[in-house]
Amino acid sequence: MISAEPLVAALRRKLGAPPPDIATCAEETWEIAPGAEIEVPPAISLPGTEERISATAFADHAMVMRAFRGNPAEWHGPTLGHRLRDVTLYDGRLSARGTERHLRARSRLPFRGRLPQLGSGAMYETWVGNRWFGNWLLDNCLTYGLAQASGLPVHASAPSKPPHGPQYESLLHMAPRIAPHGHFDELVIFDDLPDNPGKRARADALRARLLSCLPPVQPGPGVFLLRGHHGEQRFLQNEMALAETLAARGFRILDPMRESVTTVLNACAGAPVVAGVEGSQMTHALVSQAPGAALLVIQPADRTTAALKTLGDRFSLRFGYVVAEGADGAYRVDAGDVLRTMDLLA
Repeated sequence: MISAEPLVAALRRKLGAPPPDIATCAEETWEIAPGAEIEVPPAISLPGTEERISATAFADHAMVMRAFRGNPAEWHGPTLGHRLRDVTLYDGRLSARGTERHLRARSRLPFRGRLPQLGSGAMYETWVGNRWFGNWLLDNCLTYGLAQASGLPVHASAPSKPPHGPQYESLLHMAPRIAPHGHFDELVIFDDLPDNPGKRARADALRARLLSCLPPVQPGPGVFLLRGHHGEQRFLQNEMALAETLAARGFRILDPMRESVTTVLNACAGAPVVAGVEGSQMTHALVSQAPGAALLVIQPADRTTAALKTLGDRFSLRFGYVVAEGADGAYRVDAGDVLRTMDLLA
C-alpha cells in the first residue's frame, strides 16, 4: 500500500504545527481499569539528605521532593484502550489522519511510499520503554498482557534490550509479532501510564509469574547490585569499597550484567533490602522482592530522580535513599550514610 501519512506529518512539523497524539482520532475508546486515589508513602532518609540534592532528573525539584516526602493520596487516572483504523507505521512512529505517536527516536530514513499490509494488531510498545530497559520491564511488559487480550501483540522494533530482555521475554512467554513498518487496517493502542489499582494488580501478577520460574528462594541479609560503568554514566568511585563493607554484613554482591536473570531475581527475592546506584539494574529487585521489602537507592546529587520511588510504590516496596557527592557522572557516597539509612529500613 502507498501511504501519504509520513509526508503529511513531516509537512505539519515544518509548518510549526506538530501533529496531535494519535489517540485523538480513535474510532473507539474504552476504560480498561478505573482511576483511583492512591496513598503515597514517604521515602526514608537521614536528616539533611534533601539539602544535598543540587539538581533533579525527569521532574523538577518540587515534584521529586513531593514524591519523596509522600502525600495523603494522589490521583491516578484510568487505563484506556483506543481502536484506530488505517494506521501507518514508519520510521518509529504511528500516524493516521494527521496525528502521530512516536515509539522511538526517528532515523529520518527516506520514505519510499509503498508499505506492507499488516492487517490488525495491538501495540504495547512505548517511546520510554524503547529508551530505558527499566521502563520496558516495568511498563511495557505489563501492557503486553493488555495487547494479548485485545488482539495480536505487535512490536515495531527489537522488542527487548540485551542481555536481559530476551530472558525476561522467555520467562513471561512473550512472543510479539515484529513489524518495523507497514499499514494496519485496525490497530489497538493503550494509555497505560497511570499507576491505578488495575495496573498494580498486573504488577503483582507479573512478579508472581517470575517467581514461579525460580528455584526455592533463600533468605539473606540483603543484596548489593553493582552498576559500574554500565548504562548512562553514573559511576560510583567507591562502589567496590562499599560492596566490601556490605559483604561484611552478609550482603550478596552481584553484577547484573554478568549474571542471568534468574540468578539476580532469585537473590533479590529473598532480600529484605536491595541497594545500589540509581539505574535500570535496580528494576530486577522491583519485580522480585516481597511486598514490604526495601529498596535503598544511591542518588547522584546532580540528577536525583523519584522514578524508582514511584515504581517501588507500585510493587508495595519501601524506599530509602542517600545522596552521593560529585557531578558529571562521577560520584562518591559516605558508607556510614548508607549503613545508617539501612538501619532505618530494618
